[in-house]
Amino acid sequence: MKREFHDFVFDIGEFEFKFHDLAFDIAEMKREFHDFVFDIDEFEFKIQEFEFVFPELKRKLYDLGFEIGDFGLESMPSALRRFHLRCGSFRVSPGGMKISGVYH
Repeated sequence: MKREFHDFVFDIGEFEFKFHDLAFDIAEMKREFHDFVFDIDEFEFKIQEFEFVFPELKRKLYDLGFEIGDFGLESMPSALRRFHLRCGSFRVSPGGMKISGVYH
């Protein structure tokens, strides 16, 4: 299952960052991101040695939950509750912080 996101936008309050032509391939999700950093002015988000590995997802990302309605991705562990990701009419709401995005 391969999806492409063009001009993928996260809007965090007054902060904004974009991904252009980001490819999202479920079959290729076993990847490693070393020192993956979003630096948004004063806002910084780091993922160090992050692995998208489905069997390991519940253990490594216990506080991170994904709801990807339009993808029909139901293999994500339902025990992951805190972080909600919806694609299509894209909405992300980690805790009290709201992030909105544009999906083309």
